[in-house]
Amino acid sequence: FGAAMPQSSAVVLKRLKNREPGTYMSVMERLFSRKDGAAGLTMMRFPIGSCDFSRHFVSLDDVAGDFHFSSFALDGDSQLIIEILQDAKKIN
Repeated sequence: FGAAMPQSSAVVLKRLKNREPGTYMSVMERLFSRKDGAAGLTMMRFPIGSCDFSRHFVSLDDVAGDFHFSSFALDGDSQLIIEILQDAKKIN
């Protein structure tokens, strides 16, 4: 059972984590715990670059002809998604 973690969702969850850590943990438990009554999400789609719920246009490598991805770098929103998914992994 899975879902997606687009940039906009990660931003909302990060704001909740900063403002109301207890509520954040309750939400994360309801989403990712395998306990009775929780959604028990075990698989998450991680959008690479921009998606329909991005806050802005994202390109992870703008260097023309960089076929070896030597200029590849994750943007700040991707780092934010990783942080939220690491919290989810601890619960699941």
